[in-house]
Amino acid sequence: MFCAKTSEKPRSIKKLNCITNSCIMSHSYIYRNLKKYAYLGILLIFAISCKEEAKEISREQDADRQLNLDLKSIEIIMKPEVLGLLENWKAFKSFDQTFNSVSKVKYREDLVLFIDNLLENEALLKESVYPELFNVPQIRSRQKVLKTFILKVKSALEYRLDPQPAMHEMITAYQDLQDQFNIIVAGTLSDDRLLDF
Repeated sequence: MFCAKTSEKPRSIKKLNCITNSCIMSHSYIYRNLKKYAYLGILLIFAISCKEEAKEISREQDADRQLNLDLKSIEIIMKPEVLGLLENWKAFKSFDQTFNSVSKVKYREDLVLFIDNLLENEALLKESVYPELFNVPQIRSRQKVLKTFILKVKSALEYRLDPQPAMHEMITAYQDLQDQFNIIVAGTLSDDRLLDF
């Protein structure tokens, strides 16, 4: 034990002084180490809580990446006459193939790529030479409406909103475009038949 040697004090006081000094020294040693252990414990708790939070964030990101698109059918029954006219229109065939690949989209990143490809194909379709029968305002206006809904899906993706409502509107606009092809061909066939009589 660490005791100060003094000759003036009685032995009992010396013993008491020695015990007091050793207690003070042991208390300061405990307090110094207690502070270290407290800091170490706080750091350990903080590290564990950060790992749990990181796991929760990664689960949320995985759920955010995966899309649960409940898309209605894209197919619309085209008349054989319409299919014959569209067969030679390469820009529309390319656009149609790209559009029909929407069923392969599973993740948000895939949908972003799909929309970008669709916009490129729509621009090529707009610049292409339309068949004479389909070079009418009804078709061009339906195409503009379709582009508007494609851009609406793109903006929903950029602002991290749910793209499903915009996807449904885009598919409906595409079906309206296809249906307009049927209406135009049906209208010209009935005029030809009237002229035959």
